[in-house]
Amino acid sequence: MQRCRCISATPTNASASSTTTSPLPNPSPPSLVRAATSPSLLTSSLDVSTRGLPAIAWSSLVSISVAWTVAPASAKASAVAKRFDVKLAPTAAYQTSWATPITVDPATVSLDDKIAFLLGINEQLMKTKGVIRTQSSIAQDYEWKYFASSEGSYIEQETWRMAPSFTATARAGSKVKSRTFTVQARTGGYEVVTGGGMLENADRIAAEAVEHAMAPPVSPGLKDVIMTPSHSMLTIHEIIGHPTELDRILGYEANYAGTSFIKVSDVGKMKYGSKLFNVTADRTIAGGLCTVGYDDDGVKTQSWPIVREGILVGLQTNRETAHFMGETE
Repeated sequence: MQRCRCISATPTNASASSTTTSPLPNPSPPSLVRAATSPSLLTSSLDVSTRGLPAIAWSSLVSISVAWTVAPASAKASAVAKRFDVKLAPTAAYQTSWATPITVDPATVSLDDKIAFLLGINEQLMKTKGVIRTQSSIAQDYEWKYFASSEGSYIEQETWRMAPSFTATARAGSKVKSRTFTVQARTGGYEVVTGGGMLENADRIAAEAVEHAMAPPVSPGLKDVIMTPSHSMLTIHEIIGHPTELDRILGYEANYAGTSFIKVSDVGKMKYGSKLFNVTADRTIAGGLCTVGYDDDGVKTQSWPIVREGILVGLQTNRETAHFMGETE
């Protein structure tokens, strides 16, 4: 069960307007699943998925009315085209619940207060001469998930994610440039917004937008590039995150991000960077955007090395692919 909302305010010059996208209506929770007690579930969307393993192949559906009967038949039909049997790494059974630690539930903050906060940032940005347009937003996401398996796991999880940001656009002569301040998207409550330093950085971002618009164009040639943390996150996501997904390496997946240049035999050998370069996959770190208590296979989340001293030492696996690495969990 998931609810997403994005609140934005966009004044141009001295005028201001606000827009809001409303969440999807909430269908009644199925009797097969215990409904969470959070009142914020009153406006949300519901997805239910089952996976069957007869004939040792996977099938996934999102219609609760047919899932329990059609999933096994779909899995059996899919097995006709299978290349090998599905092998699942063992995992413990858990009967528990987990929730993102939050200080302020975003649902308890009124829409008026959120818009007022954003408009206050816009007004501060517009005080800088040369700024012609501003935009600020708060993206928030709430997800309630219930996992049940034939191995005995019954896990309820609640996750909150926040992603606030604002942009200042400036004009100098015929050139128009923008500068964006992004609070690191993370799991957490409304405290991510109020503690993100948005208003405190408004003057600086506005001034940088003006400076950018006045700057001469970059001349051709070999240049040193200094990446900001927000861009480094994207770079790491693309050149390390996707390529080290074992299902992508094995050819299970080749969607928008493509396949991978890594082979299983590269682990322990491939040089990814200098000896100063280390990367850790961690779904337990406080505030991590993908931090949860248990993954979609009912496995308790973990932390493990991907790159150590510049060398590829690990990959991202799940219960279905772990055995290709000789892993047992």
